[in-house]
Amino acid sequence: DFVDQLAKGDIVAVTLRGDIRRQGAVRWITLAGRSTDRVCMVDVQRGMELCARAGGDVFARSGLRDLLEDPQMVKVMYDCSCASDALFHIHGVLLRNVFDLQVVWDVLHPGEPAAEDLWRVVEAHGGGSPVDVQLERR
Repeated sequence: DFVDQLAKGDIVAVTLRGDIRRQGAVRWITLAGRSTDRVCMVDVQRGMELCARAGGDVFARSGLRDLLEDPQMVKVMYDCSCASDALFHIHGVLLRNVFDLQVVWDVLHPGEPAAEDLWRVVEAHGGGSPVDVQLERR
């Protein structure tokens, strides 16, 4: 299983999509790590529906809770405050050991406005667009 493969590594990139706020809804979680050459998108809403019928919690059953709460695993995120708040208040998941690239941006670019998103950071530091990065991985 993909989450088990990620857990064998020491670092994982994480993004959340949806209405990412305390009373919102986490719809998708995207994960990628050095321990695998694949990217995984988890449909949290669908997982919640399936787990409601079968019993249990989508984060526990999928291994996502253990991965996201693992104090040894580095989670690389951009602007993790809303994601952390949403995961905790909606799903009871406490993110641990997060490397927030927005903080890195603020350190490297003092006095400049924050980058809008992760891809602005990547482009500003010599990386390509998301499409370029995806094509290079193939």
